[in-house]
Amino acid sequence: AEGILNVGAFLRRSNSMLVLWDSSYVERLWCMFEIAGFLHSRELREGTEGTESKIPRLDIRPIWAAPCTVAIAVSLFGAMLALLIAPFSNPIIGSSIFGVLAVTCFHVAAESVRNYNRCIDKLQFELKSFDMQKAQCYCCSVNHVSSSGSDPLVCDREIIGQCISNWFDSMLNFNECVRSTVFANLIEQLLHRPFPAWWLIGASIPILWGQLDAVAVQLRLGHVDLAIAWSINGLMWWLSGFPVSFLCWSAFCRSWRARTHCDWLVNFVGTCIVVGVMCLLWTINSALTLWMANDVLGSAVFLVIMLVISCLLWNFGRWPLQRQGRASEHHIS
Repeated sequence: AEGILNVGAFLRRSNSMLVLWDSSYVERLWCMFEIAGFLHSRELREGTEGTESKIPRLDIRPIWAAPCTVAIAVSLFGAMLALLIAPFSNPIIGSSIFGVLAVTCFHVAAESVRNYNRCIDKLQFELKSFDMQKAQCYCCSVNHVSSSGSDPLVCDREIIGQCISNWFDSMLNFNECVRSTVFANLIEQLLHRPFPAWWLIGASIPILWGQLDAVAVQLRLGHVDLAIAWSINGLMWWLSGFPVSFLCWSAFCRSWRARTHCDWLVNFVGTCIVVGVMCLLWTINSALTLWMANDVLGSAVFLVIMLVISCLLWNFGRWPLQRQGRASEHHIS
């Protein structure tokens, strides 16, 4: 009990807090008290210290990022494998095989991203209607009886309630803090910045692996210029080509996150979008290289163009999601 009463001191002196968020996070009183107390202490330190470097930092990482990462990495691995084994000596057969395998691989990833967005809808509703009295505590769920059945458990709710009274003056202030300050921080990171650029670059590393195989083939054949061009293309797809395709794909998954009677069709359409955007970029790259009559120069110019486009989309592409996030604030799928 004494440790719980003193948890505020630990929160006050902490410089950062890492939240591993899942769909049950808002339902647990302990979790909401910790994050609300941490953000409250940050406001106090901002007012007293005024030094930005000393202001505590809150980092929120959804555990759904793990299956999404695996799904995207496996999907890209399958797509690159299809690209390497498809017989493109016959363009029709090769493109058909590649398209079928790529669509199949990305289908699972589309469902993972849509499921994540449904969890965010649930989170927004729970935060806006949060009530401390309805939050769960383990001790209350077992009627304050230990697993052995002999020793009574101390009620965490009563102790946390005392801490809340000391920190926030009243439960109403605590509830309002959760509905406003905690809501703003969670939604900012989970909805508008769920997948950082460095995360996507790490998840899409199979693209670079597949391109390096093609580079090795060209070097073995003595085609140094083509090897350099393939290397530049690999960097383009890894650093900008797939991120641009992913932004278009994730926007679709966000818009069509609700479950339907034809979920497989929605996932299929989303998969066709990401594959279609990638095919469009490949066509533009090929046309630019052909027009410049220089594989290395054409690939380098297209890399620069795509890097600029990806940076612009990554910085400004979140605004449509902000508007949509507010519109669906009370929407439960």
